[in-house]
Amino acid sequence: MLNGSPKEFFKSNRGIRQDYPLSSYSFVMVMKLWSITMDIAIASRDIRPFKRNGNVVSHLLFADDMLVYCKGDEH
Repeated sequence: MLNGSPKEFFKSNRGIRQDYPLSSYSFVMVMKLWSITMDIAIASRDIRPFKRNGNVVSHLLFADDMLVYCKGDEH
């Protein structure tokens, strides 16, 4: 989709090399920044985390994935 309209497929021809030594460090740094940003958003009440049995879960990081749990509303 491009601006809400379906478009044809495109071929990807660039990206970060898999054996590039800084790619994994860059990824970890970005994920850490994203995690800190989520914590700040929860502290400022911009995001309401998921609560279950007294436990609060807002996001989980695992390998190359991030799962975000929060309550949604129209706002």
